[in-house]
Amino acid sequence: MKTIKSFFWVLLAIAAFLFAWNNQSLWIDECCMVMSAAQGSFADVWTCVTSIGGSDTQMAFYLYLLHIWIKLTGADTEIMMRLYNVIWVLLAAFFLRKEPKLLLILLISPFFIYYTNELRPYIMQIAASCGISLYLYKVSVGEKLSYNRGFALLFLLCTTSLTSVVWALGFLMAWIILEGKGFWSKKLLRPIACWTLPFLALGSYYLYTLLLGARATHIESNAFVNIGAAIYELLGLTGLGPSRSELRLCTQIGDLIGQSGLLLALLGALVVGFVAIYGFCTWRKQASNRMLPAMIALVLIPTAVFVYSSSMMSFRFSGRHFAPILPLVCIAISLGLKWCKNRPYQSILSTLFVCLWLTSCAYVRFDESHAREDYRGSIEYCKRRKASGDNVMLLCNSAGKVYYGWQDYINPAYWYYCQCIVVSRPQEYKAVINQIEFSDRYHKRKLGPAFWVYELK
Repeated sequence: MKTIKSFFWVLLAIAAFLFAWNNQSLWIDECCMVMSAAQGSFADVWTCVTSIGGSDTQMAFYLYLLHIWIKLTGADTEIMMRLYNVIWVLLAAFFLRKEPKLLLILLISPFFIYYTNELRPYIMQIAASCGISLYLYKVSVGEKLSYNRGFALLFLLCTTSLTSVVWALGFLMAWIILEGKGFWSKKLLRPIACWTLPFLALGSYYLYTLLLGARATHIESNAFVNIGAAIYELLGLTGLGPSRSELRLCTQIGDLIGQSGLLLALLGALVVGFVAIYGFCTWRKQASNRMLPAMIALVLIPTAVFVYSSSMMSFRFSGRHFAPILPLVCIAISLGLKWCKNRPYQSILSTLFVCLWLTSCAYVRFDESHAREDYRGSIEYCKRRKASGDNVMLLCNSAGKVYYGWQDYINPAYWYYCQCIVVSRPQEYKAVINQIEFSDRYHKRKLGPAFWVYELK
């Protein structure tokens, strides 16, 4: 019985993973990741990922481990490849295994559930951040912990992606503020000697990828909209209001007006916000006076970098880029969740919070509006139509076409020869779509998540 209790965290983690695990189609970024990871050798992985371009080269640790996973398990389906993420769910649970309340809060987070089922490094970022976040929490309440352990956790976070390095700087600054003058004691010398070389090597790698031209997609967007979207996702409101795919189309504040479910999400935000703020105040009472400036520095430094990148380089950041802060949000929430007779208002808020998050989780997991782009189903439809003799035009990202085996290509200028036109992200093909709709030759209907089809009347 004692052994079962000791490993109950494993059962909880696996249960959360199985709840999130599904057979949805891969979407654009996942297709790029899998095409690179499925290559024959490490050299081939590097060649493929650099030829695709983008920021995937800066997610190398996750990518190469996925390559090893595919080789070891023979994974050849999306559902088997997504099984790989169970490693990071278990790692997150391992870090929080001695904090069962905190672990449960993390595992029922809609944000956590959503990214558990995505073949991108965000779940790995969350897992790494669980370690360093809990480390900082313990330091803030006066525990003396090994510097080597702290630097090891920071290094693990840095390996997950280049954006995590920005968060690692925030965590490092918070750690320095919490320790005060004691941070610069003699005990710092040994971990610096141990970890300087690994950090320099990792930094050199990231610098090399930048020199190669690896960059995230450039999208003009309002920084305040980006911050709002990030907070919206972190607070676990996605299942209560607009989906991520809807928010992605909102680049300016005016775009948010009229979004379905936004009012319910805002009401939910009040409940979640009150619980988190109450928990943060409880944390502050337990911690040293340096806790508040440390947390402000932790959040402001990365946010300032992202805002600068958004305004100067058109970098569109959203909730997934704030993944490393989720465990800190969960720490605050876990401290704010209490059921007691003397404080009925807190008991009511705590109950409402749990109901809201569980409802949001259910919608994120089962409602089609929150599903990723259905490349698999759409391309299978195109293949069936083509086999029946129709001319089919597919307007979508090339990565999805390649991964799911769509070979035929028709120049968009010849759309009028097609009996069937399938499109995803129509704003990217606005000129052609306007012509198609103006011609009044086609019926338009939704084909699946994020895909529409124009069929000849």
